Amino acid sequence: MAYSDEHNLGRYLLTGVEGIRPGDIAGRFEGIMGGVSYARGSSREHAQLALKGAGVRVVIARSVERLFRENCINHGIFVFDYESPQAQKLLETGEITIAEIIEGESKLTGQIIK
Repeated sequence: MAYSDEHNLGRYLLTGVEGIRPGDIAGRFEGIMGGVSYARGSSREHAQLALKGAGVRVVIARSVERLFRENCINHGIFVFDYESPQAQKLLETGEITIAEIIEGESKLTGQIIK
C-alpha cells in the first residue's frame, strides 16, 4: 500500500491516541472535535488525507493551526473554531448551509469551499 493512499491512512487516523486502534475511526464518524491548537505539527497533506480516507468531513476544535485548516479546505474538509456561529449551529441542529459555512471567509476561500 502507498503511504499516500487516503483509505489506508484513514485506517490509522488518531492511532497515536491511547486506546484507538487501526480501523476504529474509519467509516464511523463524519466529524471530529479537538482541543487547543488541534493538528499542531500536522500541516502536511497526510493528516488531511487520513481524515478524508476515514470519512471525516468536519473538524471542530478550540483552535486550529492555520496551515492544517487551509489544507483541509483544499481537500473538502470543513474546519470550524468551536466558538464560531457555524460550529454552534452545526452542533445544535446537525445542519449547515454553504452560505453559512463561507460567512466571514475571504472571497478566495469561499470560492475554494464552493
